[in-house]
Amino acid sequence: MQGDANASAPRVHLSVIVPTYNERENICLLLWLLHEHLNPFYATFNHRYGSSPKPGACRLPWEVVVVDDSSPDGTAQAVRCLQQHDIGKNIKLVERSAKLGLGTAYQAGLQQVGVCTRVPACCGNILIIHTHRSNEPLIFNGRRG
Repeated sequence: MQGDANASAPRVHLSVIVPTYNERENICLLLWLLHEHLNPFYATFNHRYGSSPKPGACRLPWEVVVVDDSSPDGTAQAVRCLQQHDIGKNIKLVERSAKLGLGTAYQAGLQQVGVCTRVPACCGNILIIHTHRSNEPLIFNGRRG
């Protein structure tokens, strides 16, 4: 029955959605800051509560979904470059074919939540932030009714 107790243990998961358009100068700093702050937090949490991943389970307890609206300044290229390094292992890039707007960028990001880590979105929280800091972050508890 110990397997049942482990199955009910809380899973920590955070999906950060970042809609972008012409944010090459800001995106690298934002992704680095997320990496620098979230990795130690989750390492401490996993160590303290002994959550070891099961086969096929989430090994990365957080992810960043960057939704780029075909930025002419090379924002997507900057993200792809970061994905080649340790900092990019938690980053998923969604490249859209045109500037389609902020609302649909949110929707595109929400459709990708949990895809990188194979953890359902309802197991965690969603944070939507903007690289240019003109909007307040939006935080959602991932529970669905």
